[in-house]
Amino acid sequence: MKDKLDQSTMDQIVRGANKGKNIFGAVFYVSSEDKSIDLLSASGNFESESPYYIASINKLFISSILLKLYANNQLDVNDKISRYLPEEVMQGLHIYNGQEYSKDLTITHLLSHTSGLPCYLLDTQADGKKVMTELEAGIDQPWPIDKIIQSVK
Repeated sequence: MKDKLDQSTMDQIVRGANKGKNIFGAVFYVSSEDKSIDLLSASGNFESESPYYIASINKLFISSILLKLYANNQLDVNDKISRYLPEEVMQGLHIYNGQEYSKDLTITHLLSHTSGLPCYLLDTQADGKKVMTELEAGIDQPWPIDKIIQSVK
């Protein structure tokens, strides 16, 4: 059996990940439930506290959290999202052919990508640009939740 993962080994692994083609930086965090392992390491153009875009992996985290809440009877996946979001977020969130559908959206719609909401990264924005094209060109910018909601609207 291998020895327990330590900081030195973790740092070596993270530096190795940074050597791959088109990988300019990496941040890894490994933690066990009992905190017997709690390691953070960064390499390349990242520091351990650097903000960075996690791309579509956030879908896995959000889905896991929602399903855990569902399993604990803390929410129902058929709940309307308006139950959890403020009116100013819901107002005008999903308008199609002049009709407001925002209050019809459920957690299931969001989890299954059947809400009809546009993708703020891939769909063309009001200015004719695509955020993903800009990201791929190295034009990065912060995307706080209020900016995402405004873009979706």
